[in-house]
Amino acid sequence: MLEKLKKVLSDEKKCEKCGSEDHVEKVYISNITGHGHFEYLCASCALKEKVKVY
Repeated sequence: MLEKLKKVLSDEKKCEKCGSEDHVEKVYISNITGHGHFEYLCASCALKEKVKVY
């Protein structure tokens, strides 16, 4: 829990999938039922995750 809080409060954002630091945004990743979670992803990884769901 403390690790998650530390990651949220830190200024450095990295993509959770590939480790890239370019254009990282907080993205909601949902499953087929509509439930999901937020992750910090770069643009290319976010598109890959969205395509996986649909």
